[in-house]
Amino acid sequence: MNEELLIIKKVYGEKMMHLCKKLFPTILEEKWTLYNLLVSSIAPSRTIASDIIDRGLESDFSNFIYSFINPTVFKVKTDKTPFELMRSVGYTLFECKSNQDIQKFRKFYAPGEELCTFNGDRLLTCDVFFAIKDGAEKLNRKHFINPKRQDSYGTSVISIQFSRVGLNTVSIKNRYNHTVENPDATFSNNLESIVKGLSYSFEKYYGLNIYNNSDAYSKFLIEDLNCIKASDGRYYKSNVEEDNVFYCENNIIIDNGKIIKKYNNNKERYIVMDSYILDLKEKKIFKENNKIVDSFINSIIIDNKSIIDIKNSNSLKNIIIKNVNLDDIIITIDKSNKIISYIN
Repeated sequence: MNEELLIIKKVYGEKMMHLCKKLFPTILEEKWTLYNLLVSSIAPSRTIASDIIDRGLESDFSNFIYSFINPTVFKVKTDKTPFELMRSVGYTLFECKSNQDIQKFRKFYAPGEELCTFNGDRLLTCDVFFAIKDGAEKLNRKHFINPKRQDSYGTSVISIQFSRVGLNTVSIKNRYNHTVENPDATFSNNLESIVKGLSYSFEKYYGLNIYNNSDAYSKFLIEDLNCIKASDGRYYKSNVEEDNVFYCENNIIIDNGKIIKKYNNNKERYIVMDSYILDLKEKKIFKENNKIVDSFINSIIIDNKSIIDIKNSNSLKNIIIKNVNLDDIIITIDKSNKIISYIN
């Protein structure tokens, strides 16, 4: 496993690791670029990947990350079409307008190495092209015992695909598919590595926006994932907001952009849940803004004689407050420390 992906898994969880492997094979070509982009733009969160997937925001997330990339592509202007340019380097380019068109190229792939593209519905999210190198049908897979992504077999049949939402990010898929490392980043997903002028030609003849980093594409983080951008330039996943104070994951509180870290730095003592702070040492529950009178706090009986027990159950955490001669108070919070159940 790629060391960078393992670190992403440690900081953002396993789902984020798999999501990054799927969406950013090109960026993973440059070691630590993706990780540095993530930690500089999104605060550590082990739940944000699940939200992105569950809400169908993969394209928004991809566009957001790619918007920070300054591609080392120097587009060469040309009057030739992509078909003419590909022909000049020995490829015949085909545009797929239906799933039937896509299936015509399955025959070029060895058993177990077929593209996921052949499973259908790819045209709903991508513009799909196939390029066949002269003599590709004569190459025998069994003769390539030690496959390499850029060898003559791997690049003899390629699929060039452009995402349809936001930036039209390009993915150049290899004939080996998952047999080699990063098969979805053949030629490092740089069209210019195939033939100079190809990026410009695709943009010109298909109205694509392949390389453009002018927008931050951050709207989905705020509107769909309920994140707040703090003074450090990063987005934090927020549970609740009161008077422009945001109570976030990982015991982080953001007050008018300023990050309050004292609770995050002492997680053994404090639990920030919704807009409430539980002090396990002093045995009290309070708000960062003490001016707010809150019936929830007033309803909880807790003092120095109380026993506070924390029990984990799957992805939930039960906070049990035991008082003499009284029923237990049970507060249940999820992975984000958001209150989802309260028994008193």
